[in-house]
Amino acid sequence: MKSKHLLNIGVILFCFLLIPIVCSAEFQKQFVDKEYGYSINHPFFWTASIYRSGDVLANIDSNDGKSGLQVRIIKSSSSKNSFVSDYINKFNRQMQADLISKRQMTIGYSSGYAVSFRAKRRGKDYFLKSYIIPTKSGFYVLQAGTPFNSKSQVELIFDSMAKSFR
Repeated sequence: MKSKHLLNIGVILFCFLLIPIVCSAEFQKQFVDKEYGYSINHPFFWTASIYRSGDVLANIDSNDGKSGLQVRIIKSSSSKNSFVSDYINKFNRQMQADLISKRQMTIGYSSGYAVSFRAKRRGKDYFLKSYIIPTKSGFYVLQAGTPFNSKSQVELIFDSMAKSFR
């Protein structure tokens, strides 16, 4: 029993040591979308690709395929606060997601919002986080997701990617 607790503590410490390393610049790759004029850093072992479908511009996926982030662009003339409120209501309805938090955050060079949710998808529990960044003609939205039990390991990676968005 004691060795099991020590092993759990060891795994937790390893994760807390590993995440800052994974989020540091030397362990990241830069993805550049020349057509839409943005770049974003991601862990070197994640895969980024252009993916044009509706408002989706790109996908960035973990090597195990369980976590990922989509870059989206949404044209809108709404104010930032109005857009964020509408976004949360629509996301809640469409995804049957419960809001966990909403906070202002510097994303790249912009003042934006980070909103997080908990949702059931196909019988599984997920942590979903969106980063909302105003542009001249609308908003970039970085939509990220991971199984809820991976939240503590992956949310810092999502935050690091969002902060690198330029």
